[in-house]
Amino acid sequence: MSQLSQIKLGSESWKRMSAILLVAVMVIMMAVPMVSVAETVTQDKWDMSEIKSIPPTPEVLAAHEVTPLVSNVQDSRASPDPAPRPWAILDYYTDRPTFDTAAPGLPVEDFENHLIGPNAVQAAPGPWNTATNNVVYAPGGLMPGFSLDATPGDVVLLSTGFMGLPSSIAGPNTFADDTVITFPGNDVNTVGLELYAPMGVALTVDIEIFGIGAVSLGTTTTTTGILVGEFWGVKSNEIITEIVLHDTTDGGELIDDLAFGLTVFGGLDNILMYNDDFFNTAPNTFADQALNAMGLPYTAYYNGNFGGFEADLTGGGPWDLVIYNNENNGPPVSNFNALDTYVAGGGKLIFTTWSIQASPLFANMGVTNINPYGAPPAPVYWWDAGHEFFNNPETVPEFTALTAVGYGTYGHRVEPLPGFTAPAGYTTPGPDANEAAIVCGNGGRTIYKTFLDGQNGANQDADGYFDGVELWINMIMDMGGSGLPFPFLDDFEDGVFSDWSLEGANNDWEIGTPSGLGSPADPVGACTGTFSIGNDLTGLGASIGNHENNVGADTNYIVTPAVDCSAESYVVLEFDQWLGVEDSMWDHASISVSNDGGGSWNVVWDHTGGNLIPSSWTHMMYDISAWAANRPYVQVRFDMGPTDFMITYCGWNLDNVEFRGARH
Repeated sequence: MSQLSQIKLGSESWKRMSAILLVAVMVIMMAVPMVSVAETVTQDKWDMSEIKSIPPTPEVLAAHEVTPLVSNVQDSRASPDPAPRPWAILDYYTDRPTFDTAAPGLPVEDFENHLIGPNAVQAAPGPWNTATNNVVYAPGGLMPGFSLDATPGDVVLLSTGFMGLPSSIAGPNTFADDTVITFPGNDVNTVGLELYAPMGVALTVDIEIFGIGAVSLGTTTTTTGILVGEFWGVKSNEIITEIVLHDTTDGGELIDDLAFGLTVFGGLDNILMYNDDFFNTAPNTFADQALNAMGLPYTAYYNGNFGGFEADLTGGGPWDLVIYNNENNGPPVSNFNALDTYVAGGGKLIFTTWSIQASPLFANMGVTNINPYGAPPAPVYWWDAGHEFFNNPETVPEFTALTAVGYGTYGHRVEPLPGFTAPAGYTTPGPDANEAAIVCGNGGRTIYKTFLDGQNGANQDADGYFDGVELWINMIMDMGGSGLPFPFLDDFEDGVFSDWSLEGANNDWEIGTPSGLGSPADPVGACTGTFSIGNDLTGLGASIGNHENNVGADTNYIVTPAVDCSAESYVVLEFDQWLGVEDSMWDHASISVSNDGGGSWNVVWDHTGGNLIPSSWTHMMYDISAWAANRPYVQVRFDMGPTDFMITYCGWNLDNVEFRGARH
């Protein structure tokens, strides 16, 4: 069965990754030149034993295309001509072992193959590269693939032993100059380096990363080490062509051990897709166009190849993201059940279908009251215009220029379940009951887009991409390697769960103003402000104001939004609590942390011992660095349960939940 009479059976393709990269390093010296001729200073020499590795051959993801059995459906929509713009997902690193694990085998330039000898300093005009022939380097003295320059002055080398340096370092000869590192081959998306402050004072360095077309991919700030290198690194889903380092105090930053190359991006390395859009035809569906524009690799099954997709979903991977965009062919319920198992295991899913099946997937995607609608297509409005789906990185207009294309079903009107959010719907201004068009939840891991792409051939903002492609770009970006910016704080004063998710069949978590219900009782009021979050604040359950009896394990918990801790070496979970729970022989409460999208959880705290009977708010802090440091997608989970068959307490009350670094 299909929505249209013509069915194109499955083809399979593996898309090449249009790689990426970024990283930075640039270096140093003074508002007055350090030197114009070589000078030697007697120092103890710190041995440097780093060995340059041989540049690996970049991995090529070979395309494999199976000719479809029916191929007479042609794409009648010419894609707009897109202008280049960044969709950079950047993962930052602050220590070399973690970087080396994420990007093994990269070549490293240690700047040691020079002509000036130890304990020396020598400047010369830039740029310096493998073809350089000057007083510092002979041709081949620097490895190929990069160029080092300073703007506007000369580049300088401080060799091993100079001022006690453990190895040779390079950068601007004038302190006020910027360090510029370029990668001319368009084959770098990963960069790591050591930053030095040779004058004895740590420096703050602004770093900007550029991609193809001199497009800025992002900026960050780090600090230098003092005579000992401070590591900084970056991986990007876009090609990195240049990194510029600017010391904010003009103190002279320098670099060493520059690693660079092309690696598979860690956020969305492995994407699996099924797609059967009849009007934006494979392999040029809206999702295809978005993935290709973002330079992301993926495996795709098209137009009725449900068996191939399901086999890869259950037997391939592991998958960082699954896209299921079913607009025409009739899917088997086994697909939906396999997707449900994938989501339950912590997987990320963007899901669209025209067909409703008897599967738990729909409830676990956060929807109920599913009502299909036919022609004419219903306009889709942004209920939350500030949501990242509609403005990051693309500005997406509301879908009000739609075309009836002959589908029997154009979408579904749904109602989000508690703990899920609906940023878009079929009414304006909204939100209105049973009119949601996009529903997201599960800690930011799932998106249910209820409307089909085939009806939308508009480019209302005339910016080079179909409006539907831009929405796909933003949704995929949201599923990328990073969570919300660090530090993170939620004081619940907006009165909504935002990106929090409520999980489990016995969930009784609410946001509101606690009013002293329960025994032992909830607090009377939040810790600060008006609102907090907790178990049964309003008396919604059988045990008024308390958690419930007979709550099973993993059936009553909340999960924070994912937070990007990739640039943090020290991460603290901090919050205010009012927790009442019976002896752990009978009832349980716990806190866990995940860094893999909820696929696994690590216990931070578990209730052991006697009854906890609160009488005041308590401020709590836990060091979660072991699981959160240098990780781009960190979530914390608060569990209430399992519980036994009798005696209940007030359970959790939480306020001011924060992820932070060290206090200075």
